[in-house]
Order: sequence, then structure tokens, then C-alpha cells
Amino acid sequence: MSIRFPLWPGSQPRRGAHPPLFGPPFETTPSGRIAIVRALEGVPRDGEVWITSSLDTPLRRISGCVTWAVGQRAVPSGRPSERTVGVVLVHEWGFPHPQRDLILREARMRGWRAIDDCAHAFILGLILARSGATVVFSLPKFFPIAQGGLLVRPPGREYPPAANDADTLGQWLPASGTAAEIARRQERQVRNWYRLDALARRSGLRSVDQIDQGGIVPAVYRLAAARQFAARRIATQYGIETTPPFYTGWIALPCHADLPPAYFAAAEHVFEAISALAAVAGNPSGSRDDQSCSSSSAADALAWPSASPSDDGTGPTDSHTTAYTVRNASASAT
Repeated sequence: MSIRFPLWPGSQPRRGAHPPLFGPPFETTPSGRIAIVRALEGVPRDGEVWITSSLDTPLRRISGCVTWAVGQRAVPSGRPSERTVGVVLVHEWGFPHPQRDLILREARMRGWRAIDDCAHAFILGLILARSGATVVFSLPKFFPIAQGGLLVRPPGREYPPAANDADTLGQWLPASGTAAEIARRQERQVRNWYRLDALARRSGLRSVDQIDQGGIVPAVYRLAAARQFAARRIATQYGIETTPPFYTGWIALPCHADLPPAYFAAAEHVFEAISALAAVAGNPSGSRDDQSCSSSSAADALAWPSASPSDDGTGPTDSHTTAYTVRNASASAT
């Protein structure tokens, strides 16, 4: 069965006015990854840039767009070392990096370039950009457009000339792309998350997350699943696209603003089937009995600053699943 309910809404180019979203100056780029390349201009070519995800995704599983972009300027790394010159914090699937404050303190102390990758976290990115952070955006994740990225950097510093083209940006962004319209779409996204959560709980399942902190807009609904590979296959049978099954102990379902009523009916069937599967297996939802991979947390990584440059970036692995809880995440910049 072909996918009918994608993780992201479809992208179609439209002409329209450029939305008044940013306080700080911003640069347009062809894509989010080019925004990362520009943000890393000037770092030592033989230095390392630590890529750390809010979901503890190991380096070998990080989006190729991010590792490619970092590789244009420095050496991508899965943990900090004495060669580290920068850090990219990936706010993966819309969940703020829970150890951002700790990492930024370390970055200031050691003189690292710090970049917030908000390709999945548009509203969080706006908050961080207005607070003076260096933030990159990938526009097709949130707008009905085919390409485009944004880079926001702190004012008052000297940067190389930017290829800024407001007319091109106006062609990419829809006329309805105002801050108010974006806010309405984000509210629908949060409501969809709660709707999915109610359906999951009705089937005896649960989410990995609790989104009880203001400003958190998850890009996906993360369902705790003991047998994530089997759960993903069930979702596919009902036409629901999910994230790759290498995440530990969960699968992610769409919760964006463009989901039709038929999607929630399909999701209910998926939850019922996964619940029945868990009952047959005799394992509680969320326990780990399937192939998966895990990495150390950012705090653990900072405890090994002398990691070998030849390390594969996975870090030490845990024998258990650590559920990321959004209520403990910090969305504020310090």
C-alpha cells in the first residue's frame, strides 16, 4: 500500500508575501543545509563539530543533510573532544534539546560555535532567534513550498556578504504565511497530538512524551512500542508513514495540521492492532525486545571530552530506553 498519510504535509510552490516573523536580520538560503554551511563559515577546517540530537540519535543515524552540511566546513563528530570547534543542536522532530543550557555553557567556556538546527521546530526556532541564538530553518517542513532555508544570526557581528533575496523569498512563501496563520496551524498540530494521545490511551498504549510546557509543538506523535519494527509494519498497512524504526522503543506518527479525519480512524485501528500484538507477546508497551539502537546523552558525552577522533559517534550505549519527557526540556535561551 502506498503511503496516504505522510509525516509532513506536501510541498507545492506558491507565490505570496513574505511573512513578518523575525526580529533579527535573517538570510535566505536555497535550503536548510546551506544555512548550516553558512553558519559554520570561518571555523577551522580540521576542527570537529559535535552534532547532538534532542532524541539522542547517534551520529550514524543523524540526517544526512546535517552531516553533509557540517562536512563542508569541518569534521562531523558524535561527541565533543579536544578538537571540537562547534556544536549543532538538532531539535529533532520538534522536541527541544533537553540539555541545551548545559551545552551552551560549555560552548561559551570553550569558544565553540553554537548552532540551533530548528528544521523540525519552527516556533522554538523563532523564540531562540529572538533571544540572540544562531538558528537555521528548513522552510519546506512548515510551508507549502519546494525549497528554501533561513539563517538567523546575532546582530552586531561581522559576517560574509549574504546572498539575501527578499523577492525570491516572497516567491517561495505563501501569502497566508503570516505569524497569525502559522500560530493557528501550530495550535491544530498540538490538538492533533492530544487527539492521537486519547486514541492511544483508549487502546492501553501511551506516548513517550508529555507536552505540558508552553511553546512545545511536536512534529510527530511518539508512541511507545515494545516491538517497534512490527508496529511500523502495522502502521504502513493502514497507509500511515512513520519514522525509521531505528529509534529506541518507539515509533512516530504524523500529527501535522493537514491531517484529514480518515487519518484518525486509521490511527485508531493501528493502535488497536499494536495493543493486540503487545498482549500476544506478553510485554508491556514501551519495553525493549526488538532491534534498536541507543546513544549516550549529551551530558554523558561532555563527561568524555577526550574522545578519540576516530570514534564512530555512537557513544557508550545504555541497556535500557530513556524516555525523553518534554516537560523537562528547556526551550529558553540563556
